[in-house]
Amino acid sequence: MELRILTKQMMLMTNLLRNYVKAISPECWKQFNAALLSQIKTIEELIQKEEGPLRKEKAQKAFKNLTAARHLHFERPKLTQLEEIKLLI
Repeated sequence: MELRILTKQMMLMTNLLRNYVKAISPECWKQFNAALLSQIKTIEELIQKEEGPLRKEKAQKAFKNLTAARHLHFERPKLTQLEEIKLLI
C-alpha cells in the first residue's frame, strides 16, 4: 500500500473518531479497533521504510493522532460530563 493513501485514511479515521463516533455503530468501531491493532506493526514498518522526509513526517503525525484518538475512545475510562468539562478547562 502506498503511504500517501494510508496517511489520508488514518487522517479520515482520526476525524471520525474525534467528531462522528456516535454516528457509527459500536460494533463497527470494535471491528475497526481490532483491525487497527492487528496492523500496527505493518503500519509502523511502512512508515519507517518511507524515504521521503516530508511524507514520512506526515505519516508519523497521522499515525500518532490516530493511535491517540483510538486510545481515548477505546481505553480511556468513561468520564462523566462534568469530569470531561474539567479536563477541558
